[in-house]
Amino acid sequence: MSIVSDIKRGLSGVYSTVNRILLINVLVFLTVNITVNLLLLNGRDDLSEGVIRAIGLSGDPLKAVMFVWTFITYSFMHIDFWHILGNMLLFWFLGRLFSDHLGGARLWGTYLLGGIAGGILFIGVSMFMQGGDSFVLFGASAATTAVVVGIAAFTPESMVYPFGIPVKLKWFALISFLLSSLLELSANTGGKVSHIGGALLGFWYGSQLRLGKRPLESFMNWFAPRRERRSRSKLRVEHVQRPRGVSDEQYNQSKALIRRRIDEILDKISRSGYDSLSREEREFLQNNHDKT
Repeated sequence: MSIVSDIKRGLSGVYSTVNRILLINVLVFLTVNITVNLLLLNGRDDLSEGVIRAIGLSGDPLKAVMFVWTFITYSFMHIDFWHILGNMLLFWFLGRLFSDHLGGARLWGTYLLGGIAGGILFIGVSMFMQGGDSFVLFGASAATTAVVVGIAAFTPESMVYPFGIPVKLKWFALISFLLSSLLELSANTGGKVSHIGGALLGFWYGSQLRLGKRPLESFMNWFAPRRERRSRSKLRVEHVQRPRGVSDEQYNQSKALIRRRIDEILDKISRSGYDSLSREEREFLQNNHDKT
């Protein structure tokens, strides 16, 4: 009973989005591997391959369009244990930081869009590779790369501590990308190309947010809890004139900080209700709701 309670708590707590994405990946990994192995034991190699192709993304554009859902499902599918372990450790490590700064809704959206961007680039490259139409892409690498690069683009000077070693986030993301994507590109070319697609999406999105812009916000809000969406809809968005003597970068950074604080308060409302806010949080929300 305590295990069930722990799982429920993890799926509704501060890092609920991170935990939900992790759980989906693990459940899909177990389900696919058990199913495929049972089919192989019964000599049904054709069906086992069909399971993989029904979830993985085909390098053949026509098949990819026919099985359009695979643009999303492939990002939750792994066959190799070390593949899922590496992806999920990296996602858990920086997904929480992403959630802290930008919220769970944007984490969901970035994960999915990063996977889609990686899939599109994978198909584009496969079209020019011999036998590329027979390739099948699966794994969370492109989606995870989008999250890693996205948060690094948003707050590049933040410090992270892999293995207890202090490293600026921008350098950690760069090294991680180089090691997982550009080195030995000839090995698993299609898969590593998808990492590049995820990285491009993450870099663009994180950079836009850092500049104080809010692209894709309508899409991202689809992943916010219903109560939070209602709270956001009540916020009045107005143009606030930039004060004299303040540069565009300083002004945009100030707006980004205010928005981040508002998002944190709205997250708290979605988890615990408006009554859980402190007096300072209520006053901040009231005084700044028109500055985003």
